Amino acid sequence: MKTILCIMLAIVSLRAMGAQQTAIAVRPENTVIGTSCVLAEIANVQADAGAAQRINSVTICSSPLPGKSRKITREQIVIALRRGGIADGTYDLLCPAQVSIMRDQRTVSGQMLFDTAKGFAQSSATWSGTVAIESLRLPMDQPVPVGELELRVRAGCQGIRKGQCSVPVEIVLDGKVYRLVQVSINVRIIAPILIATKAITRGEALTADNTAVEERDITRLPDDALTEAPAADMTASSPFAQGAVIRKQWVCAPPAVKSGDSVLVIVESQGMKVTDKGTAAQDGRPGDRIRVRMGGDAREIRATVSEPGIVTISLGRRSN
Repeated sequence: MKTILCIMLAIVSLRAMGAQQTAIAVRPENTVIGTSCVLAEIANVQADAGAAQRINSVTICSSPLPGKSRKITREQIVIALRRGGIADGTYDLLCPAQVSIMRDQRTVSGQMLFDTAKGFAQSSATWSGTVAIESLRLPMDQPVPVGELELRVRAGCQGIRKGQCSVPVEIVLDGKVYRLVQVSINVRIIAPILIATKAITRGEALTADNTAVEERDITRLPDDALTEAPAADMTASSPFAQGAVIRKQWVCAPPAVKSGDSVLVIVESQGMKVTDKGTAAQDGRPGDRIRVRMGGDAREIRATVSEPGIVTISLGRRSN
């Protein structure tokens, strides 16, 4: 191929020297970069500087897709030169019957796209523990034109969550978004959580004897799983089996007042306080309203637990 090209150029040079007119030698195989193919990318032009610049800038055809090729004919090149203002008879054209044009490309690999999504997910993680980002399936390699390349996650992406999710990755060329690729990932969280080491009954205190903190995959667990040893006053609000992950909604502080306890009843009204003794008829924690029997009265009233052993009754201002 190099030998043929040298011969073509030599012939064009001799013609140009003899006829003193423009000579155009088109190469049979060519690689282009942009979306449009100009003559300078497929031919050698011998002419004075002004004419050469004008001829070289003539658009011959649109370029094929990156990595693809197309063929054009000698007649197409002549027509393109006419459109560009280069009249017939003003140049010698040495050109094969068909000319091959291939669009130059680069490849954005699926691994590159995943790495971009992974980095974004890791930087966006708000969970405690170890975050592991896995690929559900690598995206297909993306052939793209040659240019200044940037891979970035689409602005405003807020869809990162535990488990499977999709991250929109933009392929940016020369500052413009060329293609958007959805990258499927799996976000796994390894973190310490509280486990029941024995079967625990309702109302039983949580202690170091019946619970333990262990590293587990919490990806599929609810967000309210306890991640530390229980406080000394925590009890089970429902029973759970050995090995169960303990959730916040399944534990509570022990009652501040238990049914049958003697309590101090404080009655408040318009800045005045009156105290009396009573007996709790229900368990209650601070803020709970429970039933209370006053003295030897069999009737029950409602009072609010304020602290251990104390309940309050607030009487509102009566309207006239």
